[in-house]
Amino acid sequence: MKNLIVILTLIPAIVKSQSGVFTFTLTGSARTSAAVFKKDSTLVRTLWADRTYPAGTYTEYWDGKDDYGKSISSPDATYNIKVLSNNVNYTWEGVIGNTSSAQVGTSVHRGLYTSMTGMAITGTTAYFCQGYSEGMSSEAKFSTTNPQVRQDFFGTDVSTMNADYVVTDGTNIYWAGYNAYSTSNSFVHAIKVSDNSQVSFGANGSSYSMTHLSFPKNYTSVIDKLNTTNSKPTGLAVQQSGNYLFVAHGGLNQLHVLNKTTGQLVKNLSYVNVRGLAIYGSTLWMVTATNTVRKHNINSDGSLSSPVLTLSGIGTPGAIAVNGTTLAVIDAGTNQIVRFFNPSTGAQTATLGTPGGYASSPDVTNTKFLFNDFRGNTNSFIAFAPDGSMWLGDPGNYRELHFSASRAFIENIMSLGAPYSACVDPNNITRAFANYLEFAIDYTKPLSGTSGWKLVKNWGFKTQTPTSNIRKLLNVVTLSNGRTYGQDYGGLGVVELSSSGLRSTGITITGAINTDGSITKFSGSYNTGSSVVLTKCPLTGFTSSYNPIWSSTGTLLASTPPNTMKDPNNFPGNVSPTSYNFLSSTGKVIFYNPSKYYGGTSTIYDGYHLGAIKVGGNKWLWKNQRVTSNGYKGSFPKADYFEIGNGVNQYGGSNVSVVGNNVITGYHGEFWKNAQTNYYNHYLDDGLIVGQFGTDGITAGVSRAAYGYAGNALTPVVVKDANGNLYLYHGDESQHAGIHRWKISNLSSIKEQTVSIAYPKSYTTPVSDHINLHSGLPLSVVPATAGWTSSGTLTSITGTKKYVLDGAPDIFTSFVQLTGTAAVQKDLGTNNVTTSWKISGDVSFEFSDVTVGSGIMSYVDVLDAYGKILARFNYSGNPTTKVVTIYGNKKIIASAIGLSTTLLQFQPLEINIVNGLVTFKYANFPAVTTSIYDPAGNWKKPKILRQYFTGGYPSYRKYIGFMDMLFYKDYSLTNPSTLYVKNLFRKRIYVETN
Repeated sequence: MKNLIVILTLIPAIVKSQSGVFTFTLTGSARTSAAVFKKDSTLVRTLWADRTYPAGTYTEYWDGKDDYGKSISSPDATYNIKVLSNNVNYTWEGVIGNTSSAQVGTSVHRGLYTSMTGMAITGTTAYFCQGYSEGMSSEAKFSTTNPQVRQDFFGTDVSTMNADYVVTDGTNIYWAGYNAYSTSNSFVHAIKVSDNSQVSFGANGSSYSMTHLSFPKNYTSVIDKLNTTNSKPTGLAVQQSGNYLFVAHGGLNQLHVLNKTTGQLVKNLSYVNVRGLAIYGSTLWMVTATNTVRKHNINSDGSLSSPVLTLSGIGTPGAIAVNGTTLAVIDAGTNQIVRFFNPSTGAQTATLGTPGGYASSPDVTNTKFLFNDFRGNTNSFIAFAPDGSMWLGDPGNYRELHFSASRAFIENIMSLGAPYSACVDPNNITRAFANYLEFAIDYTKPLSGTSGWKLVKNWGFKTQTPTSNIRKLLNVVTLSNGRTYGQDYGGLGVVELSSSGLRSTGITITGAINTDGSITKFSGSYNTGSSVVLTKCPLTGFTSSYNPIWSSTGTLLASTPPNTMKDPNNFPGNVSPTSYNFLSSTGKVIFYNPSKYYGGTSTIYDGYHLGAIKVGGNKWLWKNQRVTSNGYKGSFPKADYFEIGNGVNQYGGSNVSVVGNNVITGYHGEFWKNAQTNYYNHYLDDGLIVGQFGTDGITAGVSRAAYGYAGNALTPVVVKDANGNLYLYHGDESQHAGIHRWKISNLSSIKEQTVSIAYPKSYTTPVSDHINLHSGLPLSVVPATAGWTSSGTLTSITGTKKYVLDGAPDIFTSFVQLTGTAAVQKDLGTNNVTTSWKISGDVSFEFSDVTVGSGIMSYVDVLDAYGKILARFNYSGNPTTKVVTIYGNKKIIASAIGLSTTLLQFQPLEINIVNGLVTFKYANFPAVTTSIYDPAGNWKKPKILRQYFTGGYPSYRKYIGFMDMLFYKDYSLTNPSTLYVKNLFRKRIYVETN
C-alpha cells in the first residue's frame, strides 16, 4: 500500500552530491521554503515556497538551473542550500475604530467615504443614509434598542444612489440623493415603514436604475427627478400629517414642494442657497443665504408664508431638527457646537459641545464635535427620537452620538470611512492612527466594538483645505526628545503632534522618518538604465522650537544597479513612503516594486518585485516575487510570485515593512478577479520565504466584512512588541470600516539550515512512478495534442490557472448549451493493470453556478478501453436550500450548505482502483470506497480521463479545470519499497512509497 507522507522541516544534514540531491529532516510538522545561494549569499533560485510537511527526513533535488529554468553559465564549484522551517502563526484579531457588535458579517456598520449623513427615527427603528457607498447600499437601518447592528433591506451588495438625506412621516421613509456616477441626476424615492417595499407614486413616478457596478439598485418609482448641473439635494423634510414633502436644491436656489403621496410637484419656490430643512406641524424651518435660519408657515396650497421668526447668533448653520419643544441647529465653522432654541420664540435655551471644537486641542470627548471630516464632507444631521433623545452626526470623528432629552451622553456608533492610511508609533505601539484619528491600544484585551481600543485624539483640524484622499498622517514616531512627530500629507509636511494639535515644523522631506529618528531619502530614478539611491540622514538634534535637525550629508544605504524591467526598481513605498525603515537588522536594504506597469505606460514589469542590496552596495543580493503572466486567471500565487494577472490594475501591491530581519510585503489587488485582495508575504531578509497570510474577495465570499478581508488595504505597517510578536495594521476602504490588526507570533519557531552542495553537473531527472497527463501541452491553446482531444461546442484553453511554467500547463473548460454533449479528454494509452491504478491532481469548478440544481451536469470521468465509465466525480445543488452534494460513483462524499466555496477552488482529487473497488479522495473530506460506475466496465483497462458536459440549463455556467493530473498504474498500497517524489505545481510535495 502506498504511504503518503507530506514533508516539512529542517534537516541537520544535507548530502553533497554531483547529482543535485540533498536531504533534510524535520523534527516536527512545519512550513518550509528552500533556496539555492552562492557562497556570497546571492540567491540563485527559490526551490519552493510555503510547503507544509510532517516530521521526517526528505530527499529533494536541484537541477542546476535558475528561477527561469536556465542552466547556470560559468557555475561555481559549490553552492549553499538553505531550508527554512517554521510554525509562525498569523492571526486576524479584528478591527479598531468600529463599535459594531460583530466583527464580521453583514451586520457590521460600514460606509465608504463617510459615516452616516442622515437619520430618521420612527418608533424604535432608525433609518440612516451614508452618502456615497460604492458597491453597497447607502440606505440601511438599526433598532434603537440595539444600535450596533446594521440591518440592510435592499440586500448586502446593492449599489444605491448617493443618499444624503432621509426623513419619515411614520408611514413612509423618504430618501434624497443623486447618482454618484452621473452627478447631474438627482431624485427622491420612498419605502414603506411596514415592509420596506418601494412606494409607488403612480403616474408622477418614474423608474431609475443606477449606472455602476454589478448590482445596481433599480428604483421602480422616483420623484423630483432632475437631470441638470448643481441639482444635488441639500435638504429634505416631510409633514407628519400634512400633504407635503420639501426638497431643497441649494445649487439651483430652488425649494421643491411635492405631494408626498402622489409625488406631484406642487410648487417650485425660489430661495438663495436653500438647505437644512426641518418641519414640525405646519411650520417649516430652513437655512438660506449665508447663515440665515428662518421659520415659515406652510400654506394649504404648499406655498410658504413670509418669515415668521428669524434666529440670531448662528455663525455657520448646518443641519437642523425640531420637535414640539426644541429646535436644534448645528453651528459648524469656528463654533462646532449645537444650539437649542425655543421654536415658538426663537430664544436660545442651551448649547451642547465644546466651543471651537478641536481648534485648540486634539483630545476627543463625547461632547466635542467636528462637523466636517478630513475630506471636507460636511453632511451631518440631528434626529430626534420619540422619547426626546437625540442622535447627532459627528462626521469628523466618524461617529454618531446619542444624547438623552436632557443632553446627557448615552452611547455612540463609530465606523471609519475608507481609512486609506494606517500607522503605529514604533516607539510607543499603544498609539495607532487612521487618517487623522488616534487610538489608544490595549494589547491585553481582545479587539471588539467595546474593548482593546479607544478613540483619544483627532489631529485633522489644522490641516490644509482638503483636495483629495491623499491627505493623511503617516510615519508617526516618538523621537529621542520625548516628543512625537509625523508626516502630514495634507500639506503641512513634518509636524509635531503637540498638546494643541498638529504643529508645522516648516520642514518638508522626500523620504520617511525612521524608528531611530533618521530619515531615509530617495533620489535617482526608476527609469530603465537609471538607478535608485537611498540615503540615510541621521537625526543630530533639535532647535529651540523643538524642530528636528537632520544631517544634510547622509550615509549611502544602497543604490541599485542600472534598472531593467526585471528588477524591483521602484521607489519603496509607492505613492508615498509609509514604512519606518528599509534597512534590516543584518544590513540589507529592501526594495519593493508594487506596480504592474512601468510608469504611465502599458509596459509590464516582467521580472522580480522584491529584492535586497547589502548596505553600502549596488548589487542585488537576492530577488524574489517574480511575476505571473498577464493572462493568468488562477488562484492567488504563493509568496515567491507577484500577481499581475486576473485583471488586477496598476496598483496591485501596497508597501513593504522591515522589522529586524523580517520583511513583509502587502498586496491589495485592486480589481483582482473583479474584486480585491488582502494578502501579505513574509520573508527573512536573506530572501527565504516564511509564509503568506490574508485572503481575497473570491475566497472570502461575497458577504460584507468577511474574516480578514479588506478593500484597498493601503499603507500596511508592522511593529514589534516587547515579547517579540509582530503586529500588522492596515486600512480598509469598504469592508470593515476600521483599521485591521494581525498578530504574527511564534517567530522563535523559524529555523534555517545551510549546507554546502556541489554544483550538479551530472544531474539527471529522478525516476518517477507516474505520468503527468499535461506534459507536452503548449500554452494558450485548445488542448488538441499530447494525447488530448476535444469534442462538442465548448471553450477550452491551456495555461491560465497555473502560474508555474514547467511544461505541464493546466486545462480550463467552459460549456453552456441547452442540448448536446461536449468533452475534453486525455488518452491514457493501452493499459492492462494487474491490481491497481490511480489518477490524482487538482480539480476546480470555478465560475460554475454550483447551487442551481441537479441539471448542472458536468463530470470528471475515467473510462475503460470500451467506453464504459469506471469512475465518475460530480456534484448537484439545491437552489432552494443551497445544499450542495458531491458524489463519487453516486456515493455521497459530502453534502452541506457552503460547499460551493470548496468546489469553486482547485482542490486535490484522487481516484484509485484496487482490485475492482474505487476510492475517491476529495479536498479534506473522508475518502469513500464503492464499486465501479458501470458494472460492465473493465477496471484493468483504464483508457480515458475526461471533462464531460451534457446539455441543460443553458443560462447556467459549467466549468471544469484540471491541474497536474497524474496517472499511476500497478502500484502497491501494502509493500512500500522505493521513494518517489512528485511536485504539484510547487504547491505541495508528496513523498510516496511503492
